[in-house]
Amino acid sequence: MTSPFLLTSLVLVFVQLTTVGGFIVLSWGKCPDIPSMDNFNIQRYMGKWYATESFDAPYQFMSYCISANYTLLPGGDAVRVYNSGKRGWKIGNRLLFAEDSVADGFATVRNPLVPSALNVEFPAQNSGFFATGPRSKPNYLVVTSDYDNYALVWSCVETSVFLRVDTAWILSRTKQPPANTNELKSILTSYGINTRFFKKIDQDIC
Repeated sequence: MTSPFLLTSLVLVFVQLTTVGGFIVLSWGKCPDIPSMDNFNIQRYMGKWYATESFDAPYQFMSYCISANYTLLPGGDAVRVYNSGKRGWKIGNRLLFAEDSVADGFATVRNPLVPSALNVEFPAQNSGFFATGPRSKPNYLVVTSDYDNYALVWSCVETSVFLRVDTAWILSRTKQPPANTNELKSILTSYGINTRFFKKIDQDIC
């Protein structure tokens, strides 16, 4: 029988990992079945996107001005992913000890019939992004996008039969948040995702 002390300790650890400063969002259970976008045009999705809000993730710790640039590679089933930003100490409206933060990787379309579900990897860098094996599920789902203004991206990786790591991003073609940010969040809410974990990403401090 599990002691009350041990059970309480496990709960406290879980709460710590899923709150500000935990740098990761752990949730109970398996990944929810959130469908990726139908009739996805991967060519229109290419180009530069700015991350305006996201869940905590270790590779985004103390990072600002985060952007992702996507380039379709020959063949049409793989994409170069170049993430960049600045890492440093934010004091007021200044970023001290700032340094460049980059991750250069690729995304692969596993099923040509579902190009909005991809596997993203950064094999040459310790980016902290959850790497995937050849039989794993896609870890980058474009839930919805109009290609010109906004995109909602969801990622979920099961770490055990009991826990999963949730990550989400709201992307914009400009440094300003999309006008329909609340609507995008409501999509995840409808699948039982706690959108209180979204945090704004400062795009004007760098």
